[in-house]
Amino acid sequence: MMANPDKDIKKNCLDRFVTFLCEKNEFGKIVSGDFPFTGLQFEVESALRFKARNAPVYPVVSERPNYHKILFAYYVYRLDFQNASSTMYQYARRLGLVISAVAAQLVQKSAKNFVISQGSTLHDIVAEQARSYLSAINTLALTPEDMQWVLYNEGTEKENSRKRRKFESGVAHSTTSDLVENDEITEALSIYNNRTQITLVQNTLILTSNMKKEYALTMAKLTLASTFPHVLESSNNSLDTLLPLLMRADRFVDAVDLVVLFEGDLSVVFREFASKCVFTQLEN
Repeated sequence: MMANPDKDIKKNCLDRFVTFLCEKNEFGKIVSGDFPFTGLQFEVESALRFKARNAPVYPVVSERPNYHKILFAYYVYRLDFQNASSTMYQYARRLGLVISAVAAQLVQKSAKNFVISQGSTLHDIVAEQARSYLSAINTLALTPEDMQWVLYNEGTEKENSRKRRKFESGVAHSTTSDLVENDEITEALSIYNNRTQITLVQNTLILTSNMKKEYALTMAKLTLASTFPHVLESSNNSLDTLLPLLMRADRFVDAVDLVVLFEGDLSVVFREFASKCVFTQLEN
């Protein structure tokens, strides 16, 4: 392969070889440099990036290679922490699209216990999203302070959202998939996965502070899931939505931490806490 003088054939063979190693769970040989790919490192990275962008991110538990995690390991091994962080942030956002697609169809059902495939529930996907945000945050912290940011392309997410809205209004239809055990979820995820390629529309600068806020909201959902199962089914991940639920669940420390992170008004939390203390005292 390396000796092939035809660049196009060489690139095609490289793509196939990289895919073969990943599918055989031998991606460590790519990451660690067992195969040096002299002069072709850019092509190797491009192949992994393409796979990460286009391979399904569901189910969370799968025998299929997770190209986001492979690409993340590839960057970390080369001490490219900024791109490593960007990779996991993209993964977290893509999981968010899956969560929204699933939740939109299960809003009237017991989504938290619904098995999407191979043991993955909606709770599993949200937990995986939280881990991805945390990986992105921790990896970005290893970069110099002036490099603690990533660029996020919102174009693909907007296209996916458009398709999801069409599905929810009954316009879009998809084919049966053997990855999902429920027809409605099959359709939602099929629409998500069979997206069209679009031109780069808008890059958003994402700082560590932005990631921490998204991570905190995701963790708040997981914290509340046992008390308010419906919270996993909601696509409205905002301070205004989750803060009242945290206070109703008596998670006042978590509520204070969330408000401080968002630089909000703590008086709301203190008033609610004081009211509960008075009410408890009167009951006793």
